[in-house]
Amino acid sequence: MKTIRALSLVFLLAILATPSCQEFKLNPDDLVINLELDLIKTNINLRFYDAASKQMIGANDDLKISVTIHGQDSLYIIDPSGTQFEVYNTGGGFLGLALDPFSAIPTEDDPIIFNIVANLDGYLNTSKTLVIGREGIHEVGLEMVNLTHTPDGVEIGLLDDAGTANSGILDNNIFVYTQSGNASFLVPQGTNLMDKSGQALSGKLNASLVHFDPSVPGVLQAFPGGLDVTIINEDGDFEEVFFVSAAFMDIKITDANNHTVESFEQGVMELDIDIDPNIINPETGQHAQAGDEISIWSYDEDSGIWKFEGKKTIYPTPEGLGIKAEIPHLSSWNLAWTGANNHAGWKKIEFLSPSASYDSNDFSF
Repeated sequence: MKTIRALSLVFLLAILATPSCQEFKLNPDDLVINLELDLIKTNINLRFYDAASKQMIGANDDLKISVTIHGQDSLYIIDPSGTQFEVYNTGGGFLGLALDPFSAIPTEDDPIIFNIVANLDGYLNTSKTLVIGREGIHEVGLEMVNLTHTPDGVEIGLLDDAGTANSGILDNNIFVYTQSGNASFLVPQGTNLMDKSGQALSGKLNASLVHFDPSVPGVLQAFPGGLDVTIINEDGDFEEVFFVSAAFMDIKITDANNHTVESFEQGVMELDIDIDPNIINPETGQHAQAGDEISIWSYDEDSGIWKFEGKKTIYPTPEGLGIKAEIPHLSSWNLAWTGANNHAGWKKIEFLSPSASYDSNDFSF
């Protein structure tokens, strides 16, 4: 960790002139001390809520969320004491951050932009890109999904003994699905499983699938990464957009050494996801229907950027509509159309905690 320069302490003494032979006495009332404690001009107060209970995580127990900071302006983020850490930990679901007052002065024309990533065992990781356009106090709420007590609209598929890998080579098919069957994935036998560093997974494997149904009210608040996003579009250019999601899922495969699959070699993962036919396709202004195209996006948690991975055609199913896709790596995935991003007009953050609602004019939520 490192600490920014110490706060200055300035003493101003007002001493009346006296004859040289006279005893000097200092009246405490004549001593003026100016202590400069207001160097921090911008505070960011993060509150983390359980997406199902709407209670702050750790408020009634000792759960502590690990938070890391990433992105173009991450070097300007400190805690309120002026210290910068590689990993910050919450207390009672709260984490206070600040901007280095010597290096970062946010304005609407030149905002400070960074990405926070939150991790807690038993919860789905979440992340959020924050955009700060002015000095002051900013209140931010984030929801995290408890994998054993999910909110309405979120389903989990877990397979604790999904199979084994030998030097990365999968010995069997892995097939995981949600209880309702509205989402599933298949990794075929013989696929080579590699982690982010290129290391092969080995031994017993666990697999999970978290599926969000955007048609359920309130579920969008718990989307990792949010809906106002930065993307790498079809042309390879960066763009600020708003996601209109038809389905969102987070997929993980890990081994006994806690290595997590990042990419596949000699194989791909097959996804099959149901889509609510009442979802509106913003490109047509009508309900989604068979034959409509929708883009598929993968998420880089550290950068907070979504990458275009292709377009898929919606097909009819006995129950309604669906999408099939083959993906070459693991991450969070979103099936979504895009619209105009509203970073240009800062908006109110609505907290879903029953007791909290804050107005912060510089964040998208």
